Amino acid sequence: MSELFLDWIWLYIQFALLGILIVREIIRRRNRNLYAILIPLTMLFLVQGQAWWILEQFQNQSSQTLRHLYQYIDLDSTRLANLYAGLCVISLVITNSWIKRHKSKKSLLGKSPPVKLRVNDANTFTSYILIAAWLIVFSGMLIILLGGLQAAINKPGQIVGGQTFLLIAVSVGKIPLQHKITFQQRVNKLDLLLFGITFLVTLLNSRFLSTFILAELVLLFNYCYKQISRRWMLGGAFVLILIFVVFGFYRDNASLNVGLSFSERLELLSDRFNDDDESPLDWIYRTNVEGFVGLAGILTYESAEGGIIHDFGLSNLLLFMQLLPNAIRNNSDLVAPLFDFIKSLYPYSGSVVPPGLEAIYVHFGLPGILFLGVLLGYLMNLLHEKMLDPNEDRLGVALLSSQSINIVRTTFSKVLFFCLGDLTALFLYRVIRTFGNKVEK
Repeated sequence: MSELFLDWIWLYIQFALLGILIVREIIRRRNRNLYAILIPLTMLFLVQGQAWWILEQFQNQSSQTLRHLYQYIDLDSTRLANLYAGLCVISLVITNSWIKRHKSKKSLLGKSPPVKLRVNDANTFTSYILIAAWLIVFSGMLIILLGGLQAAINKPGQIVGGQTFLLIAVSVGKIPLQHKITFQQRVNKLDLLLFGITFLVTLLNSRFLSTFILAELVLLFNYCYKQISRRWMLGGAFVLILIFVVFGFYRDNASLNVGLSFSERLELLSDRFNDDDESPLDWIYRTNVEGFVGLAGILTYESAEGGIIHDFGLSNLLLFMQLLPNAIRNNSDLVAPLFDFIKSLYPYSGSVVPPGLEAIYVHFGLPGILFLGVLLGYLMNLLHEKMLDPNEDRLGVALLSSQSINIVRTTFSKVLFFCLGDLTALFLYRVIRTFGNKVEK
């Protein structure tokens, strides 16, 4: 379609602007801002990457509509979504440039002497026993909830009631290693084992949550121990391919081919990589990611309905409902009617996982899209400065700041929910650690 020429140009401009932000930080030798790499990279992958794929689909067919999972999107709304996504990128770049230009030339590290935090050289033996027991108990409960270890491996990515609560409890196991790196303490095998178990159990349930665990570790290592080299960055990209493509194909095959042996699953995995009709990117953007299509979907819905009623963020009150156990939340005699009412405030149900651009448009329209870019540009610099400051609780900042990536991917209520989950895990770890230290004394 020749009519898409300007849309392609606009999309390429978005790629160029985000790419410049990423490259500028990668070539920097000191005080590299990882957030200015991770946030634009997330946008490129989830939003602009899928926009490229969608425009290509329309260009290769004569139809003016396209079905994606549970929603239809039309060409005009897709072009409008591309325009809005580009405006979000522009506001991000302007905000980032303005903050860099107006911030003090003095290093944040020189503002005040570092506060010496009162931490022991290592966790006590009792603390390790308690944390290991905690991890074993809640990992076991989660695996039982999934139907046993065999079911968890054969059918990864299941969604069951109570799963999120147990994942938050399991996440305590990642913190001993993160704590050691934050305070440049010697890491032992038990730290690595606890972290590895936590990562694997989380991976069987959610690829994104497992990725956040790795992102937190990378942030802490970079800002608290040693700046990550470009070679290790390249290795990190390879790990993401393993998680989202290789394991993603395996998980998808598991859901489509129930009852096959492990070797048969691996054979199917190999076949999919050699399939000329479907590349990994085609599969990801067709069946997984809704960073761009969610926005195109809500704009298509708005066009068909003659407008939508923006909820001004009220649907995010679902956060308080999500804090309740699943049995209570779905009980028709208790809070289920209130839950359904708050959920109904969100005027669109086409997306499986409503992404950030869709959610912010539902809340505030185009001004919300511009605000999202400003917010991301602001967070890129704020979080970087906080992680450079030894007076900050950098472990807590890293746990929360990994969710800045999630803003692009999902609703604000879920971002806040997982922030609260990480704070809870950190609090539990510190309580266990304090108790263990007192016992040893």
